[in-house]
Amino acid sequence: MHRPFSRVELPSCRAATTAGDLRGRRAPFTLVELLVVVAIIAILAGMLLPALRTARERGRTTACLSNLRQINLAAEHYSSDYDDYLPHEGSFAAAVDNPAYNLWAWYNTLPPTIGLRPLAELFAEGAPPRPGVHSLFTCTSADPTKTAPTVTNARFMYGINHYMDPNGPALYRKTVAIDPSKTALFGDNNQANDPGIYGPRVPPRHQNGAVFAYVDGRAGWLHYAQYFRPTGFTSTDEWNGAWGSALRYYPFPGATN
Repeated sequence: MHRPFSRVELPSCRAATTAGDLRGRRAPFTLVELLVVVAIIAILAGMLLPALRTARERGRTTACLSNLRQINLAAEHYSSDYDDYLPHEGSFAAAVDNPAYNLWAWYNTLPPTIGLRPLAELFAEGAPPRPGVHSLFTCTSADPTKTAPTVTNARFMYGINHYMDPNGPALYRKTVAIDPSKTALFGDNNQANDPGIYGPRVPPRHQNGAVFAYVDGRAGWLHYAQYFRPTGFTSTDEWNGAWGSALRYYPFPGATN
């Protein structure tokens, strides 16, 4: 005789699931834990942001060095066509109000030698170089709040070495530089309306320094202390070693002030 099958009560699925949920569920974060997480994120951000800023500025410095190398290459092409002579420094106007010093200024004569347009044409079209707008004449770290350039007030971000132009109608050959590997030919300009540079006019906008292109064709970065000169410094001061030998503005002792 078969014994009747006994019914066995099993725990309900609902009860099992609920118990499992309770065993696997974690209590919410407490306020203290959240504050700790926020503090850790803030510390990491504080460590990373300076590194990111430094990397960004290095990139900008590299871009400016590229511009100056191109300008220097253009000067090499120009001087090879004109018996080694360099162009005029020019004046504060980018256009043609003084043909002797502007049509033949470096910013109008050099770009065409490397297939680019002279500055006068850019101004004539109402498209002068401005901070943030990529061009051969634009420093990527230039101050966008400076006075906007106009055709009679050009505002240069790069400039030619003021002392590589003897003033007036005369011009220097590149060979006048006794120390061409250290004599500046172009460099950062503080967005003045003068297209030439010298000690007080070179801003330290690249990691507390500036970029230069030299008479021998190379380009590089220098710390502010290596290139600064006070107003009124002379070739005698420079060539007597008063400012070290990392960079020279005067191409030879006694060069025109």
